[in-house]
Parts: sequence; structure tokens; C-alpha cells
Amino acid sequence: MNYFTRVVACGACILLSSAAAALSTCPTADSLTHGVFIKYDDGSISRITPFDETTNFEEVVYDDNDRYGYVMAGGVLVQRSFTFKGIHISAKSVMDVSFTGGSVDIDNMEEGSDLFLEFTKTRAGGPVQGNVTIDVGETSTLDIGECSYAATAVTVTEKSDTERAVFRLYWLPLLGVSVYRHISDSSGEFPYRAMEILDDFPYDRG
Repeated sequence: MNYFTRVVACGACILLSSAAAALSTCPTADSLTHGVFIKYDDGSISRITPFDETTNFEEVVYDDNDRYGYVMAGGVLVQRSFTFKGIHISAKSVMDVSFTGGSVDIDNMEEGSDLFLEFTKTRAGGPVQGNVTIDVGETSTLDIGECSYAATAVTVTEKSDTERAVFRLYWLPLLGVSVYRHISDSSGEFPYRAMEILDDFPYDRG
């Protein structure tokens, strides 16, 4: 399943104006207080809320009710990752990531610039060291469903002795969140398309 790639490979990855939609309200920065919801074409729904002053928590739910969550710094870097099965947390999937070499601030990075960081991932199998390069591309207008946002293309390349993964994201400055475009790693190529972005639950609370 694609969600496995997004959980495991995202150890170090990690993602202005709002258009008024005719039938729904497009999220603004204030929407983060209760959640910005992104529906992807792989059947997943991401809910993004603040974790603390500098990070967001993203919970991803699939249509078969599998889910996982992680903490993102600067809209790009995952600090912790853990999967869920129903209400049970899988302990062996818990991971902490520490970085050296700087911090990420996409809003203040110029087009064509990059940032190199080293990381240590600590999880059940022990620590893994590697590096990540963050490349900032051009800013354009991204349409997600009926909403339009300024979006900066970001590429995150993660390397270690055992892994290599490339994450292509859109960073949405107005919201302070990122949206997946494509992930590639040793298990394959995984394109993603954000179908809708909403400021309320887009699924049955049931």
C-alpha cells in the first residue's frame, strides 16, 4: 500500500491568496485550529493541525481505516512517525529524528536555493544516520479542487547507507502546510494528486 511508503520513507522528508469556492469554503491559516483536510487520489485523507509553535501534526486516514500520523517541521521535515491500527499504536514504528546543520524556512528561501542537513533516525532497529537536501523551486498557482493557492515546488532528497528516497512537494505559504506530488524510493514510484482541500471533515463521522 502506498501509505507504507509515506510512513517509513518520510523519516527525514519529510510540503498567496485563497479563492472562494462556490460550494465549499477554502481553508485559510485560521483553519489549522481545527484542521486543514486534503483528499488524495490514493484514497487517503490528511488532517493537518498545529503540534506546537513551529510544527504541524498530520494524521492520514485511508478508506480501509488504516491510519498513521507524524509531526512536520517547517512543512517539510518529519520529526516523529508512528502508525495506527484502529486505536492501537504499533510501538516498533515509533521513530524520532534529529537534525544538524540548520532549520527549514521555505518562505525565506529563494527559488533555486537548497539546504543540506544531516540527520539521525532512532527507531526499533537502532539509529540510522544520513543526510537530506531540500531544493526550492518556482512558485506558481496550484488548483486543488475548487481552491487556488500560491505553491512553491520543493524537492526533498534523503540518503543513508540503507535508504534513498526523493519527495516532491508543494509548500503552501498561506496555510503553512505541504502537499505531496510524488515519492520515489527502493520500493517504487508513487505519484500523488491532491483532489480537494477543505476546512471541515470530508468524510462520514458516523
